[in-house]
Amino acid sequence: MDLGTVEQKLRNHEYSSVNAFAADVRKIWSNAFKYNAKGSEIYRMTAELSTYFEKLFKEIEHVTFSDTIRELEKKVERYSKQIKEYNT
Repeated sequence: MDLGTVEQKLRNHEYSSVNAFAADVRKIWSNAFKYNAKGSEIYRMTAELSTYFEKLFKEIEHVTFSDTIRELEKKVERYSKQIKEYNT
């Protein structure tokens, strides 16, 4: 697994969930830790990226597709109401 593959899978809508995406990203970190010596530059950069990823992921992991759909539906309702009010 590598970041290019993850990007391609994202662009092709191949992930069924945010957790599937996160599992692939974490596999990249796991492989980098496994195949690079502790203390090496790559190991250190991987640790930094992994920490940063986990911080960002915590912000989105609770969001589900259905939550996103519900939010969009609410916006559509609100905009529809505004349009009706504007037309009267």
